[in-house]
Amino acid sequence: MERWKDVVGYEGLYQVSDLGRIQRLNRDGSVRRIIKAATHVVSGRNTVGLSKNGVRLTVMVHRIVAIAWIGPCPDGCICLHGPNGLNDNSVSNLSWGTYSDNNGRDRRRDGTDRSKRVRRSDGIEYYNAYDAADQTGINRGNICEVCNGRRGHAGGYGWKYVE
Repeated sequence: MERWKDVVGYEGLYQVSDLGRIQRLNRDGSVRRIIKAATHVVSGRNTVGLSKNGVRLTVMVHRIVAIAWIGPCPDGCICLHGPNGLNDNSVSNLSWGTYSDNNGRDRRRDGTDRSKRVRRSDGIEYYNAYDAADQTGINRGNICEVCNGRRGHAGGYGWKYVE
């Protein structure tokens, strides 16, 4: 059964369901209507327009759902979609994570991933340069420069792309 909570910052005006739907409320708290989400032309994510005190703001549906149902966004995190893709904004398909957690997730999911695995000179392999940078604290650009032969080492290691 679909459950509803107030949209944070728009309490008494809008509610968000655990399935990712947004509804506008009447002044008496009854449901006015379900809002149809638009698709952002660049990102492909669902957006809705919310109004409060005469100010309209376009927001991403997945962020509204995550904030209401998972909690506030931790510092340094973004809202991640799970294996069901960008158009499934249900709370079960969302989580908070870092940019590195998100790197390649969409491409791995839809089969267009062109990331190259990287290997450090001590033999440790990483999914790609983003993951290597995240796990080691070494600058990703420097890792790539070593892999492309424009630099000798990064973080005290040699690096190579895994074929």
